[in-house]
Amino acid sequence: MADLHGLIKLRRHHLDEKRRVLGALNAQLTTLNNRKQSLFDKIEKEKELASKDADVARDFGLFLELTKEKIAAVDAAIEQLMVKINEATEEVNEAFRELKKIEITQENRDKAAEKELLRKE
Repeated sequence: MADLHGLIKLRRHHLDEKRRVLGALNAQLTTLNNRKQSLFDKIEKEKELASKDADVARDFGLFLELTKEKIAAVDAAIEQLMVKINEATEEVNEAFRELKKIEITQENRDKAAEKELLRKE
């Protein structure tokens, strides 16, 4: 029976690479979510300033409109990124399933070889 340890090592490497890609995508998602939260925080600060300063209050509507457009752009980027994250998650899951199949096959082969050795002894 063939030894699958080399193949297992290769599959683990592939799985690690896919996990790194997924991690990078999740980091991008965190960055986008932080950006979105930052925009909401700016709205709150401007709203507070607008309640105290008439000049700021005059321009608050335009600021709010522009900021909402920025939030919509971030939401669109998040939506596109989520598609990539879902695909990458599925790739990680598939790579893990492939690895597990090979590991189980190798374990079964090792057990069979051990039984055969014990039988011969």
